[in-house]
Amino acid sequence: MNPYDFVPIDWHIPPERHCPSPHDRFDGVSGKIEGTITAETPLFIFRSPKKNSGAEPFISNALNQHIIPGSSLKGLFRNLVETIGNGCFLVFDEDYEYDKERKKYTVKYGNKLLSKFKKCSTADLCIACRMFGTIQGSILGKISFNDAEEVNICDHRTVYTIALMEPKPRHQAFYLEPNRQHIAGRKFYFHQPSGIQAENQKTKYNQYIKPIDKGSLFSFSVQFTNLEDAELQTLLYALVLEPEMRHKIGYGKPAGLGSVRFEITKLKMIDYACRYRANQGITEYVGNELASYLATELQPFKDNTTSLTLNALRRIWRWDSDDTTTYRYPVQSWFSANPAAPISKSP
Repeated sequence: MNPYDFVPIDWHIPPERHCPSPHDRFDGVSGKIEGTITAETPLFIFRSPKKNSGAEPFISNALNQHIIPGSSLKGLFRNLVETIGNGCFLVFDEDYEYDKERKKYTVKYGNKLLSKFKKCSTADLCIACRMFGTIQGSILGKISFNDAEEVNICDHRTVYTIALMEPKPRHQAFYLEPNRQHIAGRKFYFHQPSGIQAENQKTKYNQYIKPIDKGSLFSFSVQFTNLEDAELQTLLYALVLEPEMRHKIGYGKPAGLGSVRFEITKLKMIDYACRYRANQGITEYVGNELASYLATELQPFKDNTTSLTLNALRRIWRWDSDDTTTYRYPVQSWFSANPAAPISKSP
């Protein structure tokens, strides 16, 4: 089975856009979220590539502690908020397969994304651009992820990964909807709880790495300022998802690496205006109170059983520890023999 699938878009519902809350005054919900990240499969995140022949190490900080960089967390959750919150396609590669002789791209998807879904370009922004900011217009984000720091690390042996190459969007039957009118959606990778896929030696297309093993634990925190109520709800759902789901992060997702579970352990809500007036305005949720608060805030997402997007994400990111499905990319000969086969028909 192909290691990824696409979360589709409801093209009848364009992103809702409006002006973001300002940064020059307190207007909205502010606070801090703390929690843990548990590796459900081996996990690997690159440091800067080494020039010797040894295994690539997991990224670490100046104290030689394993970390998941805040930038990696921000990338994961921006993409997830764009998906579940129906945001714009901030990063969309329209052209592929550059032909040097003809000096042009031979695969073009620019007209396969409706203009209403393209990246925000005005003062009115989609939910993801309001929350995470945009370079266009120099709009500051309202969410900041710190580096997640190791709490307990479980060692894993060094491995040669399987071949991990660039996407091949030339196979339009995968990357477009069946009617070929629109792109298929956003790409997400399936979980592989049965173990990672590896080779016996270094090749041109794989890497020699030293991942950490399942059971490794990190602590994380994220600060937010001036979020609208709907934005906070979306952030909380993106972090927690649903009990049967897990996130994917880091290198080697097609090979079975990177499945993790996020858990919120503390939520601090801060009313800065009230706090500065009377030294009050801080509310903390932990334990049962936190569980009750999260249940209420996440219920609208969980109750939504008709959304094409949410149902597809539930299917792809479903976590089943007993799943023994074999995931692999089709070989080149299969693509040649099945040029019109959709992703559901891949071996």
